[in-house]
Amino acid sequence: MKIIEIKLQDLEELARVEVESLKRFVPNGGDVNSFFPSDTLDSQRRLHQWLNYLSGAASPQEARPERVAFKACIDDKMLGFIAGHLTTRFGKDAEIESFHTVAEDENGAWGRLLLRFIEWATQHGARSLCVGIGPAQNDYQEFFLRYGAVYLNPHWIYWDNMAALARQIESPSKVWAM
Repeated sequence: MKIIEIKLQDLEELARVEVESLKRFVPNGGDVNSFFPSDTLDSQRRLHQWLNYLSGAASPQEARPERVAFKACIDDKMLGFIAGHLTTRFGKDAEIESFHTVAEDENGAWGRLLLRFIEWATQHGARSLCVGIGPAQNDYQEFFLRYGAVYLNPHWIYWDNMAALARQIESPSKVWAM
């Protein structure tokens, strides 16, 4: 598996992976269209939003201009991605904007993607990290909590020490797969 920085030509595939990932969180038997707002699963709309985000034309609250996205690939097929930026939100230094995969974490992509984002953020002087979470428990939230994330409020979790988080992810005593 390779972890590679996402380029503009990758954004169409990124939008497809995001939509596919979101569909996994619809409760069994649920109607995808009633679970999400009508335009959430529109790949073209998502592509446009990603272009705006990565170019800096659109920014989350308190985001700094530095931002990046990385993809996990096997044989040039994108399994998932992580995107984030530097921030001042909640007094933290970095924020995960989006983290999606097309399947369960059977290949260890989650830990490798998070580790690569931590490496990038650390190179830009970040020491702490926050991520917004949805109201319902999901696999990503459980993954973050397993690696020591702390609730800031019902919608946000954080780590004050990304270096310690990186060491925990790298530790052979931890298993990345869910």
